[in-house]
Amino acid sequence: MKRLFFLLTLLLFTSQTLAEDVHYHLVVSGLSCPFCVYGVEKKLKNVEGVVEIKSELETGKFFVQVEDGVSLSEEAIKALVTSAGFTLVTFEKVTLED
Repeated sequence: MKRLFFLLTLLLFTSQTLAEDVHYHLVVSGLSCPFCVYGVEKKLKNVEGVVEIKSELETGKFFVQVEDGVSLSEEAIKALVTSAGFTLVTFEKVTLED
């Protein structure tokens, strides 16, 4: 029984180690204050599968982490950013392997 538990635990940790961490790097122009950043973050938080958002007001960069299996489309994110009153300059999918 202990061996089975050990093997299942090992398998669980191995599969998590092999999982890819998917992030999106966005650059948004037109941000001039923390409220601008908040407006974009609020829209991004409503997207299903978004786990975490980090942003930099000075550079207009947003780092968006999504759940495994979730994919964001550039067109949808562009529409979202535009609806917040800003312009999407760059959209890049970055896959980080553990």
